[in-house]
Amino acid sequence: MLDTKWKGKSVVVLRHPLINPVAFGALLQYLYTGRLDIGVEHVSDCERLAKQCQLWDLLDDLEAKCEKVSEFVASKPGTCVKVLTIEPPPADPRLRADMALLADCALPSELRGDLGELPFPCPDGFSSCPDICFRVADSSFLCYKAFFCGRSDYFRALLDDHFQESEEPAASGDPPVVTLHDISPDIFIHVLYYVYSDHTELVEREDFVEAVREEAAAVAARQETDSIPLVDDIRFHVASTVQTYSAIEEAQQRLRALEDLLVSIGLDC
Repeated sequence: MLDTKWKGKSVVVLRHPLINPVAFGALLQYLYTGRLDIGVEHVSDCERLAKQCQLWDLLDDLEAKCEKVSEFVASKPGTCVKVLTIEPPPADPRLRADMALLADCALPSELRGDLGELPFPCPDGFSSCPDICFRVADSSFLCYKAFFCGRSDYFRALLDDHFQESEEPAASGDPPVVTLHDISPDIFIHVLYYVYSDHTELVEREDFVEAVREEAAAVAARQETDSIPLVDDIRFHVASTVQTYSAIEEAQQRLRALEDLLVSIGLDC
């Protein structure tokens, strides 16, 4: 619809009487977060809308949840369920995979490498409607400002605050262009996938060591015990991802590996 009937529109008005605003709001919640909260009186509206939008996973989840709720209510006379909630299990990769598709779209064609064709059908002239272009070396990454601002204080400052002057004039209809210096396209790809999907492959050890050394050298008059922002960010990320007891040991192993690496290159931070 966005590529045909609604193409080029900044506002789309949905007037069909069967489109319930509450159900549509729940649908948006699901698309962005993988979670859905809906009052039981609106479940049928939500199922109808999910079917119309061909969200088959959501439709299956709704039907399964309704069945469980019915069984629970039947076994507990007098119980009243007012809200139905769908939340994917922690290990469910669907939302991460969906968000990673946005990173796939952002990759310049010359850097796709083994990615090949995008993993969903794209008609000719398909546009994912990006609103910011990051130019890294000679490559242009078409991205979404909201993701980068929401996930990174650095990018928020770059795009919203006093770094606005770094933007380049854009051609009519094209997103504004921001040039990023002192970073290679290969490294930016890791950043890109992490911003969208909270996941990235580890960079090669040699590249990581070089990045740490460069950041350490950039700290003015650095003393032996001064912190290095990149290292601080990694420590914070490793600690913040621990949500279960089983994840504690894995986080500790990662932190030990980081400390061993720092010692091996003569950095105490």
